[in-house]
Amino acid sequence: MNKTNWTPKQQEAIDTRNKNILVSAAAGSGKTAVLTQRIIDLITKEDVDITSMLVLTFTNAAANEMSARIQKKMYEYLEENRNNKHIKKQISMISGASISTMHSFCIDIIRENFNFSDIDPNFVIANAATVAMIKQESISEIFEERYENQDEDFLLLTDIYSSRYDDSKLINIIYKIYNFIQSKKEPMDWLKEQVEKYNIISSDSEYFALIRDDIATTLDDLIEKSETIHRMSIDTSYEENIVDDIEKLRYLKDIALKKGYDDFVDEIKVFSLSRLKTKKKTDDVQVTDIIKDVRTNIIKKIIDKNLKKYTVKSDSYIKYMNKSYNAVRGLCNLVGEFEKVYRQKKYEQNMFDFNDLEHFALDLLKNEEIRTKVRKKNSYIFYDEYQDSNEVHDSIIESIAAENNLFFVGDVKQSIYGFRLADPSIFIKKYEDYKGNTENNAKIDLSSNFRSSRQILDFCNLIFENIMVKSTSDMDYDEDAMLRTNDETPYDEKNIELNFIDKSHDEDDEKLEEMLSNLSDDDIMATLTAKQIVKMMEDDKSINFKDIVVLKRSFANGTSAYSKAFLQYNIPVFIDYQSSSFDVLEVSIFIDLLKIIDNIRQDLPLISTLMSGVGGFSIEEITKIKSSNLDEKFFYNIFFAYARENDNEISEKIRKFINKIGEYSKLQNYMRLDEFVDFVLIDSKYKDYVSSLTSGDMRLQNLSIVREKATEFMQNENKSLFNFLLYLDSILKNKSDRIEPQKVSENQNVVRIMSIHKSKGLEFPIVILNDIQKKFNMQDTKSEVIIDSNLGIGVDYVDVDENYYLPTLAKKCIIAKLKKNILSEEIRILYVALTRAKKKLILNGHVNGNFQKTRSYMGTGLFPKNLNSIDNYQDLILYAFRNDMEFFEKNVEDNEENRISSVKFVNIDSLTDNILEKEDVKLKFYEMLNNITLSEEEKNTLDEKYLFEYKYKDDVEKEIKINVTSLSKEKNKYRIEKLLTYSEYIDKSYFSPEKIGTLNHMFLQHIDFEKSYTLEDLKNQLIYMIDNEFITNEEAEVINLGRIYDFLQSEFGQRIRNAQKIYKEESFVMNYGGSVLSGTVDLFFEEENHIVLVDYKTDHIPQYEMTNRASYYKSQLDLYKDAIQKAFGKKVSQSYIYFLSLGKYVEVK
Repeated sequence: MNKTNWTPKQQEAIDTRNKNILVSAAAGSGKTAVLTQRIIDLITKEDVDITSMLVLTFTNAAANEMSARIQKKMYEYLEENRNNKHIKKQISMISGASISTMHSFCIDIIRENFNFSDIDPNFVIANAATVAMIKQESISEIFEERYENQDEDFLLLTDIYSSRYDDSKLINIIYKIYNFIQSKKEPMDWLKEQVEKYNIISSDSEYFALIRDDIATTLDDLIEKSETIHRMSIDTSYEENIVDDIEKLRYLKDIALKKGYDDFVDEIKVFSLSRLKTKKKTDDVQVTDIIKDVRTNIIKKIIDKNLKKYTVKSDSYIKYMNKSYNAVRGLCNLVGEFEKVYRQKKYEQNMFDFNDLEHFALDLLKNEEIRTKVRKKNSYIFYDEYQDSNEVHDSIIESIAAENNLFFVGDVKQSIYGFRLADPSIFIKKYEDYKGNTENNAKIDLSSNFRSSRQILDFCNLIFENIMVKSTSDMDYDEDAMLRTNDETPYDEKNIELNFIDKSHDEDDEKLEEMLSNLSDDDIMATLTAKQIVKMMEDDKSINFKDIVVLKRSFANGTSAYSKAFLQYNIPVFIDYQSSSFDVLEVSIFIDLLKIIDNIRQDLPLISTLMSGVGGFSIEEITKIKSSNLDEKFFYNIFFAYARENDNEISEKIRKFINKIGEYSKLQNYMRLDEFVDFVLIDSKYKDYVSSLTSGDMRLQNLSIVREKATEFMQNENKSLFNFLLYLDSILKNKSDRIEPQKVSENQNVVRIMSIHKSKGLEFPIVILNDIQKKFNMQDTKSEVIIDSNLGIGVDYVDVDENYYLPTLAKKCIIAKLKKNILSEEIRILYVALTRAKKKLILNGHVNGNFQKTRSYMGTGLFPKNLNSIDNYQDLILYAFRNDMEFFEKNVEDNEENRISSVKFVNIDSLTDNILEKEDVKLKFYEMLNNITLSEEEKNTLDEKYLFEYKYKDDVEKEIKINVTSLSKEKNKYRIEKLLTYSEYIDKSYFSPEKIGTLNHMFLQHIDFEKSYTLEDLKNQLIYMIDNEFITNEEAEVINLGRIYDFLQSEFGQRIRNAQKIYKEESFVMNYGGSVLSGTVDLFFEEENHIVLVDYKTDHIPQYEMTNRASYYKSQLDLYKDAIQKAFGKKVSQSYIYFLSLGKYVEVK
């Protein structure tokens, strides 16, 4: 085995025994390697069995990776100890080892001990859509019964939260409370305790204690600011005023902490700062102006906003808390009833969710016999990513822990899953408890970073020692938390950049003004990012696209701006963004078709289907139908009347459409639902239509989600189309179905764009963090009902009769706590973002409203905002540099004292040049393809394609997108019947030919054609793609490794390997009239002064049909050839089709 040079702290974590150990592992500190090595040492040095260990991770992928790491290490050990029987035994047992997620561990406990419970061991895990449906059924039953019985508490809740015809707000509140309490070990007991908090009778309540703490924190900040300006005010006219301010603020703090809340209210009502004295001639004007500004615009505003809001006496707060008791009790009773009905329905279907599994396991572990058995089996417990655990997870672990056998690994600074109810306070408490390394417990900090340069680590340390403090994060970024390195590389002026886009411009420039009015901030930021990437790669030829990642906090406005900007600059990009499957147009239109089959009298689905490729109606035809009766409200009535009352081309078209929908409506009663969905997709020609569009294969994959959901739905008792559509609607409402983006390999040379959450655990040479000026999402603080793990449930007191509401004391306190929690988590998210960078870090923001004031304060130690009220990353970063006088003048070289290289202002003019003057943009494929000349035959072919009208007028694409492959399909219609006679050669497996083609193309996309592969190498590549979830095991079976190996080993493969330069999967877009022509070239390579084009096909055909089949693709290859020649200025000397199924290639001339 290769010997690793562990740091002393890493070695301590690996070697320490007979203690519970908490390893606090900073970003890039090698925590997974340490965890793996500790397990290996136990196996190899102490003869511990792998089956006596429980290793818990948070995802299946992480569990698989951990298992693979351990197995690899054991094989390495076996290489040097070939006769070691113990190791051979461990290798044979690893498949049965408990290396899993918490959910998998819970499933094992339940199934192994089902005889101790009323749970059928053959239960299934309900998917998110089914969960949503069962929840809806449960809540509907409860509401119907409560309305029927005229339940008083229930009717009070509907008066408060429901509108006249809609209970959805109240229902969502019940769901919210129910979901929250699932993270509690005793959910219903916790809920009952929170109700009783509304029975407070005095100001001794914890809520008033929290208010006093909040007041004291605010006053501490004001005193600190006043002391700062006091130092500036010495020997000025204002010195006496500032001294007086400090005394008054200290007095207020004493009142709040020593006398009580009501006394503070009395004082704050009459509190004011003294009037500033007249300035002397000898005063430094710049200093006195700063003092005056700080006092007026910072200190006074904080007093008005954060202290003078406390005007309500405690007896009023107590009164309104008491008056809200019935409403809170009613809410919690409804949640309790919902829990019972929902649980019963799941039992009836033997179908449970992940929360159920955790609670079932926890309940079983209350049994001494089971607990002893599980404890005995798991002599060593390892828990990775411990910072993301919750109360239930922690309780499960504590219940099975033996003496000193726990090993926790995590980093609370990277706890970023609050929305999943992760509770970082659990880690923080254990960290405090384990300090001092007692006899039974040890805390070990891993702070050595093996990822990032010294300059980046110094920058991160400076940021977080200023902003990650007790008041914001419940912890201090202290010496133990600091990121450390042995790297002595000198600072580089290009390695850390902070850029501010300045949108100020000449308002008389009408052309620019108009352009800016049509540009979003995303457009501007995407353009800046593209220009930065181009410049970096021009300045440093060693940089590849794959070295760069662009991080965003969220994709609230989608990704189109980046797609467009990167296309303009010829930057290949992969956007790692999950969208809802039903947000995809081709899917929503097909669902609309199913809706009108179930009931044609629905205007929106009807119009959507008519204007799609299924209906084939144009906007003009729809307009003509509608205008035939402008008085009728419903379009479907006009539609039917037009067919009855007219005899023309449009009316005939309507009658045919109605008859076809009628046929489908009858058929759905006689066919299995999943087969019916398939039939409609094919018979309506919608499948053919979608496949002819841009990215047809991907669109068909998106459509397959409807078929999958139909198969899934077949498990239900009522399998009607109507109920299936309700099922799909529940998926849509609950956003419980997402399309995963296609995966790309590490070696694929593309820039990656992803959310900060997606980047956790990854690293990149160059990180660009965008939109640092965007405000944090504080929407949760505005909810009608807010919940906190410690403070309970916060509601408004609502007086239905007088029609007014006001927040209760509980809600006020919970809002304040929630704001702090949001800030705390955003600071941790920023930590994750900044620590992804290895060599270079670029931060991009905008000049915002308070920017100039912030700029004027730099170097004073003051900041326009209180740290706890900062609401964006940009201000957090600037706050950390508030003592740096020359911060905004930085553009330094080799200055060891500076931890940021340059601060730049990017004028908006420089970002709109390329948008205003498209011809100046250095494009390759995009620019060139606008000039391609098509033959008349090809133009006619394009003109004959289906017209695709979008769902609503605003969504109609003005440019119809057509895939280049469709040219071949349309041009060679006459060959279809002939090709069908060879159906015996077509793969009859589960996967469609399109899917098989996509999978083989994907595999080839991951191949490095410059390398020489053995068949074993290709198998390993396939295993890598399965392990990393690029493909499934089933998908791997249809990848033709033998033929791909033959291709790579052939004379032709050797020719590619020896090429000067190889290009793979190059995509392009071309304008053609009112359409956009697009395509992707599989492969082409340069040889001396010419280029060779290769397109590989997975078609299953007999060898004698190979030449004819190759000519089928001639028009497609001719366009590719023309495109490449114009883009690269070199002749495409040869074009080939390579048929993988035959292992043969044909030159297309």
